[in-house]
Amino acid sequence: MSLFRRSNSPFWYTEIQVRGARVVRSTQTADRREALRFEKQLREDLKRQTVAAPKTALTLSQAAARYWQEHGKDLKWAKDVEWHITRFVQFFGEDLLLIELSNDHVTRLVEARKSEGAGAAGVNRSLAVLRAVHRRASKRWDEAVRAIDWASAWRPEPKERVRYLTHAEAMRLLQALNDMGATHIALAVEWLIYTGCRKGEMWGLRWTDVDLERGCAHVDGKTGRGVVWLSAEARAVLARCPHVGEKVFDGTNHRKLFEAALQAAQIENFHWHDLRHTHATWLRQAGAPLEVVQRSLRHSLVTTTQRYAHVDDVEVKDALRKLPSLSVEAGNVVPLKRKAD
Repeated sequence: MSLFRRSNSPFWYTEIQVRGARVVRSTQTADRREALRFEKQLREDLKRQTVAAPKTALTLSQAAARYWQEHGKDLKWAKDVEWHITRFVQFFGEDLLLIELSNDHVTRLVEARKSEGAGAAGVNRSLAVLRAVHRRASKRWDEAVRAIDWASAWRPEPKERVRYLTHAEAMRLLQALNDMGATHIALAVEWLIYTGCRKGEMWGLRWTDVDLERGCAHVDGKTGRGVVWLSAEARAVLARCPHVGEKVFDGTNHRKLFEAALQAAQIENFHWHDLRHTHATWLRQAGAPLEVVQRSLRHSLVTTTQRYAHVDDVEVKDALRKLPSLSVEAGNVVPLKRKAD
């Protein structure tokens, strides 16, 4: 039995769990024995109602759809949420009951995402969306679910690193791509360096998204529709792109060609997303404040852009080298005379 009192009422209250559902009612009496009888009768009534009208088993697909309508579609990263929902519903199938979702299912999803080439962050984003659906079903909808050990499934993510190209490395990479006949990939690399776009934003860019009169392009990114301002160099890249189809950039064999060009150019530990880091770092090296870099990258928070503060460290080191020396050997100071003992 679970009777309790509230400070603003003289009556006893009862809290009952029936098939995963939590029911709290006032017993309408201050007498504990009467309250116990009320609780016993209420429990029996609720059990009869549950048997008379059994709850329809909810599938994971239905739960994901309800989560999307109630919450997911209103998130800033709704497109990412939608992608992950579509992915795990396809993987598990339309008929998997939510109550059947187990640790084994979660493990198999992790392995499937890893086999697709997803890193720790990508795997964890899929798990986060699946966990959100699972928790909402349990906490908000009173659905019966199995306990999932999410912590064990979570992949350790490496600390954020900033890898960027030097000007010489960028020239070698572009030369390697052109020598391989991969001009379409060279154009994509240049575009990312000049604009700081994400790879997905670039591959999704259509000619109708480009406004040369205003000198900008509209992209669909993680935070929604955004504006990318175009430098003269970025506009020159567009001028060299062939108008074939509705998409601006051709991504044919982009992974294979990019990796081959990196190897030919002797550039190690570099990924597509690092071209975005290159754009930001070059802006900082040119003297742009962090707030300008934030707007160019379309970060919601300047704290996200703080990773590029490493350029400040270089500037500090250069300034420190210019400080006058106080060493006697430098010959620019007069040593203090010691008093005679």
